Amino acid sequence: MSRLFWKIFVWFLVAMFLVGSTLALSVAASRNAVEVRRLRAYVERVARLEAEHAARVYEVGGPVELEKYLAERNGGEPNQAALFAADGKDVLKGQQDRRVGPLIVRALLTHETQFESDRTDRLLAQRTYGPSGKPYVFCTNAAPPPIGPFRPNLRDLLLRIAMIVAVGVLVCWWLAHYITSPVLRLQSAVREIAAGKLNTRVGAALGRRRDEIAALGHDFDHMAEHIETLMNVQRRLLQAISHELRSPLARMSVATGIGRQRSGPELGDSWDRIQKETDRLNEMISQLLTLTRLESETNVAARTDIELSMLLEEIVADADFEARSLERSVILASSEPLLVKANVRLLRSAVENVLRNAIRYTGEGTQIEVRLLAEARKGVTTAVIQVADHGPGVPEPDVANIFRPFYRVADARDRDTGGVGLGLAITDHAIRLHGGTVSARNSSLRGLIVELRLPSTSQPQAVPAPGERRPAQ
Repeated sequence: MSRLFWKIFVWFLVAMFLVGSTLALSVAASRNAVEVRRLRAYVERVARLEAEHAARVYEVGGPVELEKYLAERNGGEPNQAALFAADGKDVLKGQQDRRVGPLIVRALLTHETQFESDRTDRLLAQRTYGPSGKPYVFCTNAAPPPIGPFRPNLRDLLLRIAMIVAVGVLVCWWLAHYITSPVLRLQSAVREIAAGKLNTRVGAALGRRRDEIAALGHDFDHMAEHIETLMNVQRRLLQAISHELRSPLARMSVATGIGRQRSGPELGDSWDRIQKETDRLNEMISQLLTLTRLESETNVAARTDIELSMLLEEIVADADFEARSLERSVILASSEPLLVKANVRLLRSAVENVLRNAIRYTGEGTQIEVRLLAEARKGVTTAVIQVADHGPGVPEPDVANIFRPFYRVADARDRDTGGVGLGLAITDHAIRLHGGTVSARNSSLRGLIVELRLPSTSQPQAVPAPGERRPAQ
């Protein structure tokens, strides 16, 4: 899962529980207030009925009947209820009770039920009248207290909380997925476009969405379609121009040879210069055609298992032969036996372009070191080819751009060396088609180090066939 998904999920979850908790607290508070009012009203109605009945029993049946009624009502517990006359004396005991005296006075002044709330078993007093019209005050303990918090069953409460949490998690999960899934699809499509898959589209993946993310996806499709059209036009133009230039250049070479034969030796330098520039044009056109073909391909055909160390030894030997004429040398400093699945022609061209670039810029009398290393991370082996020269290096701001087509660090230097800025671009495309990467960095000792990384299938264990040579370790 992406970090955006978890951020949205957590914030949705927190917001939902905050809102839910606030709502639950407000409902609980209002419910407690409603319960208090309902309980108080219920207690007052019951107290009036009991008070009227106790006064009637006393006046009709006398103290004996009243004592019997109070005993049945109290369930055998003493001092639960009593009937008082208007003077504050208990009609059965004939004496006043200081504990309920103030409560009786308040009850005589009003018809409302009076509560004493400063005790655990709260007392209440209710004024009433007997059949003779004589006033009385009925006092009793209100147990359990009529006013108290709402206390639901613990098991039911836990079950409800668990259901709320489960529903909240599922809803937040769905919302986070609904928001982030098209964003992740757009991110993947952007990476595919950057990798050269210009036919990538996201409209179908967004389904029937009608929001701003869907609009962004449709705008992305229009942009990708426009870029693909422009790139195809550019490739066709480069290919057409390159093919059209081949014929006049071939005729120019023939004309140069004829002119050299018919002219005197005093024009030899001029004919040599013409031939040199013609060869440069032929090389540039060949590189353009190669680059155009690589950019139009998405997969490499004719891949085979190659022992990279042996192939690299051959390439280094050929490059060293070319470098000797320029008073430079190329050596294979270290090598490890590694297998890669690649197209031999493309891979050879990619490495040769890097070596020719290094030969072009390394100092006279220096040697270029080539190394083949095995890098293992998380059980995956990567073949790393390092090419280090001893030239002037590349300014740091330009290091990331040297693999772009036609990019030149210094125009004057490239004109002197004959570079047109296509060799490293071809290398970059060829290595990426093999699932690898190319990078460059300046050496601390002076010069440039170019690294080519390729996925390795395994390290070869087989013994070489007769006539084959392994590179020196």
